[in-house]
Amino acid sequence: MDAKDYKLVYVYDHQKDEIWREELSKHIPGWHEGEVQPGTDRLEEVKKHMESADIILLLLSADFFETCDGLWRLALELHETRKTHIVPILLRSYFLPKEFAGLQALPRNRKPITMWDRDHRDEAYKDIAREINKIITQASKKPTEVLSSQLSTVVSRREWITRSAIAIAGGTLGVYGTLLWTKPKRLESVKMIIVHKSVPSGFTVAPLQTALQEVLGLPVTLEVGKSYSDAVERFASREFNVLWGTDYAYVIARKKCGARVILRRKNQTTESLTYYSHILTRRSKHITHIEDLRGKSFTFVDLYSTSGYLYPLYAMYKKGLTERDLNPPELAGDHEASLQAIISGSRDAGAVSSEFYKSKDETLSETYKETLAQYNLTDSDIVSIYRSSALSSSPIAVQADGSDDDIRKLQSAFFLLEDNAALLGALGISGFSHATDVMYNPVRDTARELKQMGAERIEDV
Repeated sequence: MDAKDYKLVYVYDHQKDEIWREELSKHIPGWHEGEVQPGTDRLEEVKKHMESADIILLLLSADFFETCDGLWRLALELHETRKTHIVPILLRSYFLPKEFAGLQALPRNRKPITMWDRDHRDEAYKDIAREINKIITQASKKPTEVLSSQLSTVVSRREWITRSAIAIAGGTLGVYGTLLWTKPKRLESVKMIIVHKSVPSGFTVAPLQTALQEVLGLPVTLEVGKSYSDAVERFASREFNVLWGTDYAYVIARKKCGARVILRRKNQTTESLTYYSHILTRRSKHITHIEDLRGKSFTFVDLYSTSGYLYPLYAMYKKGLTERDLNPPELAGDHEASLQAIISGSRDAGAVSSEFYKSKDETLSETYKETLAQYNLTDSDIVSIYRSSALSSSPIAVQADGSDDDIRKLQSAFFLLEDNAALLGALGISGFSHATDVMYNPVRDTARELKQMGAERIEDV
C-alpha cells in the first residue's frame, strides 16, 4: 500500500511499548513501526509515514522521550505547520516537556493507561477511540465517517488557500480539547472589540476590517474599547462576538459569559508566545526591592491588565504590601502612558509589559527607546525590580454558542492574515498560534489567590 494511503500513524518506543500499541490498535487501527519491511531504514520509513499522516498518535512514556526525541519533535513541527494533527496518549506517568503544554492529551482525565485497573483498561481505550473519532469526524468531508473508514485527505493550509478564500483547518478544535457547545449558532457577521491599547498607537481598524471581510465573505465590524473593562463588559453583554483581548481580560470574560479562546498572538519583536510583567523605576529613585515601594507613588495600567496590574500587585502582596501602602496608586490607562510616567520620573515606579520594555533576550522595544530618548536617558538609567514568570501571549476569544465550523473559519481567516506583513506590523504582532483555556490557568490561579489574600479590586474568575 502506498504511503499516501496511511492516515493514522503510531509513534512510540517499539521495544518497550509494543504491547500497549497492540492493545490500542484493536480499538484504533493505524500504521506502526512493526510494519517496516526488513532491509528498510526503519527511522526514515517512520518519518516518511509521519509526514503523510493525517493524525499521529504519540504514545508517551519515559522510554519514548529517551529513544524518540527526533520523532516527537518532528511531530510537533508537522503540527505547528498544520500539516497533521498530533494526539499525545499517556501510557505511563511522566512529566511532559513544556512543548506539550498546549495539547490535549488522552485519556481526558490524564490518567496514564498503565494506571488503570486491568478490568477497566478497555474504558481508557474506548475513551481514546471516541476522541479520535471526533477529530476524524471534524476533519473529514463526510461527517458520518468513522475511524475504520478511509479518511478524507487533510490538506495543508496552503493547499486550502488555493481552493477557497476560507481555509477550514479541519479537526483543530478536537486536538486542542475545546468545550462542546450545546446550542450552536451560525456566524452571520463578525463583531470584534479590541481591548484598549492592545494594539499600537495610531492603529486604525479599517485595514483589519477589510482583510477579514475579504477572507470570510461576511460583514465585519471592529471597534477599540475605551478601556480594558469596557471591552470585556460589552463583549459579555453580547454586543460583540469576538474579543481581541489580554490574558486577564479573557479570564474575566470566561467567567462572565463563557468566552472560548481560539488563538493567541505572537510577539512582533521576538515572535515569542510568552511575555513578562515588570516593575520599573528610575535608578535615581534608589528603589531596589519591592518592599521599597511602601509610601511611593506608583502607576498601574488598568484593573483588567495582566502585566500592568494583576501580576505586579501579586508580587507586592507576596512581600506584605497592598495598594493602600502606595502613595497613591494610579491607573495610567495603557502601557505607553505607564512607561512615560516611569521614565519621566513623575511616578516613583510602575508596572509595564515586556512588550513595551524589553524582551528576555534584552531586545529593546521601539516605544521604550523613543521614550528614553525623549528624556535624554539610556537603558542603564532604568531598573527592573521585578519580572514575573512567563505569561502566555494575549488571546482572541469568541462567544460560547457558535458552531465549530465557524470557529475553524475564524481561525483560518486569522492565519491567512499572516501573509500580510504590513497589517501584522500595524497590529504589533508577527502572527497567530492555537490556544486553549488551560494556558491561562496561571492567570486564573493568581487572581484567585490575590482575592483570597484580600485584594479588593480583583475580579472573581
